[in-house]
Amino acid sequence: MIQNKLIVTDYCKANLRKLGFIYDYGTEMWKYTFTVLFYKRNPVLTCYIYISKDNDFCTIQVVDSFNNPYAPYYSHEYGRYGDYLKKIDRKILYKLKKFHIIAEKKDVIEKRKKRKKIYGKK
Repeated sequence: MIQNKLIVTDYCKANLRKLGFIYDYGTEMWKYTFTVLFYKRNPVLTCYIYISKDNDFCTIQVVDSFNNPYAPYYSHEYGRYGDYLKKIDRKILYKLKKFHIIAEKKDVIEKRKKRKKIYGKK
């Protein structure tokens, strides 16, 4: 599971449309949908990549065919889903590299939080 904070390098409207993102008015975020796992040519797991229009942060959601969050993706310690989860992560990371979305390291996130508390800046 991708646990770092994700940052979009170029999130202008024209670039997101060019990459295949659509604007979701319900969430007020840009959304890209792709299938990460098939079973007998039927999509079983779908991934949504959401990009906020206000900042450069990105979130990922993996859901099953009934649009419920795929529990094994969010809790790795239970079950025997290691091979599936690696396959899912590989496909997601491939898309993130294609879209030039980078992962910010946890230590950088902590430094940013400390700086916010001290200086009151972003």
